[in-house]
Amino acid sequence: MPKRLALFNGLPPYPGGKRRLVPWIFANLSKHVPAGEWSKLTFLDAFLGGGAVSLFAKAQGFASIACNDWSYRSQVVGQALLRNQNQILEEADRICIANSPASGIFRAQFTPHTFSSRHAEMLDQIHQAAQAIEDPTQTALYQLLLWHLAGDFVCFGSSIGTSNRPYAEALDGLRSWDSLPPKRYLDHSLHSLLQPTWKLVEKRIKAINQSVFGGSPVQLFQHDAIEFVRQTPGDILYLDPPYAQTVRYEAAFKTIDRLLSGSMQADPPSGFSKSTDLLNALFESAKSIPVWILSYGDKTVSLEELKAQIQAHRPTARITTHARQYTHMPHVSENRSHQELLIIASPQ
Repeated sequence: MPKRLALFNGLPPYPGGKRRLVPWIFANLSKHVPAGEWSKLTFLDAFLGGGAVSLFAKAQGFASIACNDWSYRSQVVGQALLRNQNQILEEADRICIANSPASGIFRAQFTPHTFSSRHAEMLDQIHQAAQAIEDPTQTALYQLLLWHLAGDFVCFGSSIGTSNRPYAEALDGLRSWDSLPPKRYLDHSLHSLLQPTWKLVEKRIKAINQSVFGGSPVQLFQHDAIEFVRQTPGDILYLDPPYAQTVRYEAAFKTIDRLLSGSMQADPPSGFSKSTDLLNALFESAKSIPVWILSYGDKTVSLEELKAQIQAHRPTARITTHARQYTHMPHVSENRSHQELLIIASPQ
């Protein structure tokens, strides 16, 4: 098992990700289900997202884990780090990438508005190398590397596909560095952009490999979440649906999704992003699962309202509620007043 601090190094940046919250989530779960019993139980994750909760559950030694997400990007994380028990990126993979000709696809599509030419060329090389691999786990590791580097190749992570053009143009000699905001020289935003490309590749390969370990066996699904919950047997169900009227993942990840899938077609927004209406259908589909864990934000619904919704479906359950101040993207959000809500329901 990897060291605790290295466990999440291979996970990609993900708005709404839970890597800073998993100790809190599982500590509260242990008050309902003692940790000594977890090795006998199946853990279900209906909204895999960035993979932090399932990866932590894998390290805890559950009897088995079943995780699900409709998005292709989450399938990449699931294949590369969750189902994967021992495959890592090795020297042969570095040689494969170095010797792969750049396909030119990403350079044509994403320069200069998103990446500089030299950065797009490296992404093209990794993409081309991945196309030649038949093993799905190794392919996913290459795609995960590409995802990480896409974040390194922009001024700051939230600027992928939105506001990196001035920096990409400066790197390509198309504009003066003097035209860039002076604060970017002071807050280290330009640090990754100016690093040698292969230095960043090596850094990310090491990080990804630190998140590969043998643990609970994992099944990976790509179903509608409500159908997954209805059809998949398990003992503990973790629910982290997109929070209504907050970040829409399809918009936030538009460029990443295009890089990973090769498709320029954007996914339709999730119904969960629009309102809380689908929560009742989700809870109804989960009635056969003994323990529920729900993570949610407080922008559109209160902790008391969520508890009442769950009680309507689990009137005899033991329900505990928890809340803590939490900002999902502190590097870009100035709002420090929101709370992360956590509700756990289990048999009495």
